[in-house]
Amino acid sequence: MQRLAAMTMLATLTAGSFHAAAEEPIGATFMLDELEYVIDDGADPIAWSAALAVGNSERQLWLVSEGGHNRGSLEEHEVHAYLAQTLGDSATLIMGWRGDLKPEPDRDWGMLGIENTWLFDIESSLATYFGSDGDTALRFKLGREWTLAPRLTLVPELETNAFGQTDLETGVGSGFADIEIAARLFYAPSDSATAYVGAVWAQPLGNTRDIPPRRR
Repeated sequence: MQRLAAMTMLATLTAGSFHAAAEEPIGATFMLDELEYVIDDGADPIAWSAALAVGNSERQLWLVSEGGHNRGSLEEHEVHAYLAQTLGDSATLIMGWRGDLKPEPDRDWGMLGIENTWLFDIESSLATYFGSDGDTALRFKLGREWTLAPRLTLVPELETNAFGQTDLETGVGSGFADIEIAARLFYAPSDSATAYVGAVWAQPLGNTRDIPPRRR
Protein backbone atom coordinates (compact mmCIF):
# COMPACT_ATOMS: atom_id res chain seq x y z
CA MET A 1 0.00 0.00 0.00
CA GLN A 2 1.34 3.42 -0.95
CA ARG A 3 0.22 6.71 0.53
CA LEU A 4 0.93 10.31 -0.37
CA ALA A 5 0.95 12.69 2.58
CA ALA A 6 -0.29 16.08 1.45
CA MET A 7 1.15 19.31 2.81
CA THR A 8 0.20 20.15 6.35
CA MET A 9 1.37 22.27 9.26
CA LEU A 10 3.28 21.25 12.37
CA ALA A 11 3.47 23.41 15.46
CA THR A 12 5.59 23.53 18.58
CA LEU A 13 4.57 25.56 21.61
CA THR A 14 6.91 25.88 24.59
CA ALA A 15 5.83 27.19 27.97
CA GLY A 16 8.21 28.98 30.29
CA SER A 17 9.67 27.23 33.31
CA PHE A 18 7.18 26.84 36.14
CA HIS A 19 9.42 25.46 38.88
CA ALA A 20 12.46 27.24 40.23
CA ALA A 21 15.09 25.13 41.97
CA ALA A 22 18.84 24.77 42.31
CA GLU A 23 18.77 22.36 39.37
CA GLU A 24 17.58 23.04 35.84
CA PRO A 25 14.00 24.43 35.93
CA ILE A 26 11.07 22.39 34.61
CA GLY A 27 9.21 23.41 31.46
CA ALA A 28 6.42 22.13 29.22
CA THR A 29 6.40 21.71 25.44
CA PHE A 30 3.48 20.76 23.17
CA MET A 31 4.37 19.33 19.77
CA LEU A 32 2.08 18.57 16.85
CA ASP A 33 4.62 16.40 15.05
CA GLU A 34 2.30 15.14 12.32
CA LEU A 35 -1.02 16.32 10.97
CA GLU A 36 -1.46 15.04 7.46
CA TYR A 37 -4.12 14.50 4.85
CA VAL A 38 -3.35 11.20 3.16
CA ILE A 39 -4.24 10.15 -0.39
CA ASP A 40 -4.64 6.36 -0.25
CA ASP A 41 -6.37 4.34 -3.01
CA GLY A 42 -9.56 6.40 -3.02
CA ALA A 43 -9.66 6.87 0.75
CA ASP A 44 -8.61 10.19 2.25
CA PRO A 45 -7.76 9.65 5.90
CA ILE A 46 -6.27 12.15 8.31
CA ALA A 47 -3.32 11.03 10.44
CA TRP A 48 -1.81 12.79 13.44
CA SER A 49 0.87 12.55 16.11
CA ALA A 50 0.81 14.98 19.05
CA ALA A 51 2.83 15.04 22.26
CA LEU A 52 3.12 16.97 25.52
CA ALA A 53 6.49 16.82 27.32
CA VAL A 54 6.99 18.11 30.87
CA GLY A 55 10.45 18.18 32.45
CA ASN A 56 14.00 19.31 31.75
CA SER A 57 16.90 18.11 29.61
CA GLU A 58 17.58 15.15 31.96
CA ARG A 59 14.10 13.77 32.61
CA GLN A 60 10.69 14.28 30.95
CA LEU A 61 7.18 12.94 31.32
CA TRP A 62 5.64 12.37 27.88
CA LEU A 63 1.97 12.08 26.89
CA VAL A 64 1.55 11.07 23.24
CA SER A 65 -1.48 10.55 20.98
CA GLU A 66 -1.16 8.95 17.53
CA GLY A 67 -3.92 7.86 15.21
CA GLY A 68 -5.89 8.03 12.01
CA HIS A 69 -9.44 9.10 11.09
CA ASN A 70 -11.18 8.01 7.90
CA ARG A 71 -14.72 8.05 6.47
CA GLY A 72 -16.18 9.68 9.55
CA SER A 73 -14.76 7.23 12.09
CA LEU A 74 -11.66 6.80 14.22
CA GLU A 75 -9.77 3.84 12.75
CA GLU A 76 -6.53 3.86 14.74
CA HIS A 77 -5.57 5.44 18.06
CA GLU A 78 -2.63 4.84 20.37
CA VAL A 79 -1.95 6.69 23.61
CA HIS A 80 1.43 6.64 25.36
CA ALA A 81 2.40 7.85 28.84
CA TYR A 82 6.04 7.33 29.75
CA LEU A 83 9.08 8.70 31.55
CA ALA A 84 12.19 9.49 29.49
CA GLN A 85 15.49 9.50 31.38
CA THR A 86 18.67 10.72 29.67
CA LEU A 87 21.52 8.21 30.03
CA GLY A 88 24.25 10.20 28.34
CA ASP A 89 24.95 12.38 25.33
CA SER A 90 23.20 10.02 22.88
CA ALA A 91 20.90 7.61 24.75
CA THR A 92 17.54 7.91 26.52
CA LEU A 93 15.72 5.24 28.54
CA ILE A 94 11.92 5.21 28.18
CA MET A 95 9.48 3.36 30.44
CA GLY A 96 5.74 3.60 30.89
CA TRP A 97 2.42 2.55 29.34
CA ARG A 98 0.89 2.25 25.87
CA GLY A 99 -2.82 1.89 25.20
CA ASP A 100 -4.12 0.62 21.85
CA LEU A 101 -7.61 2.13 21.82
CA LYS A 102 -8.42 1.49 18.15
CA PRO A 103 -9.03 -0.88 16.47
CA GLU A 104 -11.11 -2.55 19.13
CA PRO A 105 -10.81 -4.40 21.41
CA ASP A 106 -8.39 -2.12 23.25
CA ARG A 107 -5.08 -3.47 24.55
CA ASP A 108 -2.84 -2.24 27.40
CA TRP A 109 0.94 -2.63 27.39
CA GLY A 110 3.78 -1.92 29.77
CA MET A 111 6.64 -0.31 27.85
CA LEU A 112 10.43 -0.36 28.20
CA GLY A 113 12.77 0.92 25.54
CA ILE A 114 15.78 2.95 24.55
CA GLU A 115 16.34 5.78 22.08
CA ASN A 116 19.79 6.38 20.57
CA THR A 117 21.56 8.81 18.27
CA TRP A 118 24.27 7.05 16.27
CA LEU A 119 26.98 8.08 13.84
CA PHE A 120 25.90 10.45 11.06
CA ASP A 121 23.01 11.62 13.33
CA ILE A 122 20.96 8.48 12.69
CA GLU A 123 18.23 8.19 15.33
CA SER A 124 16.77 4.88 16.48
CA SER A 125 14.09 3.79 18.92
CA LEU A 126 13.60 0.23 20.18
CA ALA A 127 10.66 -0.42 22.51
CA THR A 128 9.42 -3.68 24.01
CA TYR A 129 5.85 -4.10 25.25
CA PHE A 130 4.35 -6.49 27.78
CA GLY A 131 0.62 -7.20 27.99
CA SER A 132 -1.25 -8.10 31.18
CA ASP A 133 -2.06 -11.56 29.81
CA GLY A 134 1.52 -12.39 28.86
CA ASP A 135 1.46 -10.94 25.34
CA THR A 136 4.64 -9.32 24.02
CA ALA A 137 5.41 -6.89 21.21
CA LEU A 138 8.32 -4.91 19.79
CA ARG A 139 8.57 -1.68 17.80
CA PHE A 140 11.68 -0.44 16.02
CA LYS A 141 12.09 2.97 14.39
CA LEU A 142 14.97 4.41 12.40
CA GLY A 143 15.30 7.88 10.89
CA ARG A 144 17.57 10.78 10.02
CA GLU A 145 17.21 14.47 9.29
CA TRP A 146 19.01 15.75 6.18
CA THR A 147 19.33 19.53 6.03
CA LEU A 148 19.09 20.51 2.36
CA ALA A 149 18.87 24.29 2.92
CA PRO A 150 18.56 26.60 5.96
CA ARG A 151 14.79 25.95 6.24
CA LEU A 152 14.44 22.80 4.14
CA THR A 153 14.84 19.31 5.66
CA LEU A 154 14.36 15.80 4.28
CA VAL A 155 13.42 13.12 6.84
CA PRO A 156 13.43 9.44 5.74
CA GLU A 157 12.02 7.02 8.34
CA LEU A 158 11.49 3.28 8.79
CA GLU A 159 9.20 1.59 11.32
CA THR A 160 8.38 -2.07 11.96
CA ASN A 161 6.31 -3.94 14.57
CA ALA A 162 6.58 -7.52 15.80
CA PHE A 163 4.37 -9.58 18.11
CA GLY A 164 5.04 -12.67 20.18
CA GLN A 165 1.61 -14.11 19.50
CA THR A 166 -1.30 -13.99 17.05
CA ASP A 167 -4.26 -11.80 18.04
CA LEU A 168 -7.12 -12.36 15.60
CA GLU A 169 -9.32 -9.79 17.36
CA THR A 170 -6.95 -6.94 16.46
CA GLY A 171 -5.73 -8.52 13.20
CA VAL A 172 -2.04 -9.09 13.98
CA GLY A 173 -0.02 -12.27 13.61
CA SER A 174 3.00 -13.55 15.46
CA GLY A 175 6.42 -12.44 14.21
CA PHE A 176 7.09 -9.29 12.22
CA ALA A 177 3.67 -7.82 11.45
CA ASP A 178 4.29 -4.79 9.24
CA ILE A 179 6.79 -2.35 7.81
CA GLU A 180 6.40 1.32 6.95
CA ILE A 181 8.90 3.43 5.00
CA ALA A 182 8.32 7.16 4.71
CA ALA A 183 10.07 10.23 3.33
CA ARG A 184 8.88 13.73 4.21
CA LEU A 185 10.22 17.05 2.96
CA PHE A 186 9.83 19.80 5.57
CA TYR A 187 9.83 23.56 5.06
CA ALA A 188 9.99 25.77 8.16
CA PRO A 189 8.71 29.31 7.50
CA SER A 190 9.23 30.05 11.22
CA ASP A 191 10.85 28.45 14.26
CA SER A 192 7.50 27.21 15.61
CA ALA A 193 5.67 25.93 12.50
CA THR A 194 6.58 23.63 9.63
CA ALA A 195 4.83 22.53 6.43
CA TYR A 196 5.67 19.26 4.71
CA VAL A 197 4.81 16.92 1.89
CA GLY A 198 5.82 13.28 1.65
CA ALA A 199 5.17 9.70 0.62
CA VAL A 200 4.59 6.58 2.74
CA TRP A 201 4.81 2.93 1.75
CA ALA A 202 3.29 0.42 4.21
CA GLN A 203 2.91 -3.33 3.97
CA PRO A 204 1.70 -6.11 6.32
CA LEU A 205 4.17 -8.97 6.77
CA GLY A 206 4.20 -12.67 7.60
CA ASN A 207 1.29 -14.08 9.56
CA THR A 208 -0.43 -10.70 9.71
CA ARG A 209 -0.62 -10.60 5.92
CA ASP A 210 -2.39 -13.97 5.97
CA ILE A 211 -5.18 -12.90 8.36
CA PRO A 212 -8.41 -12.37 6.36
CA PRO A 213 -9.20 -8.63 5.90
CA ARG A 214 -12.65 -9.08 7.49
CA ARG A 215 -10.95 -9.78 10.82
CA ARG A 216 -8.77 -6.69 10.78
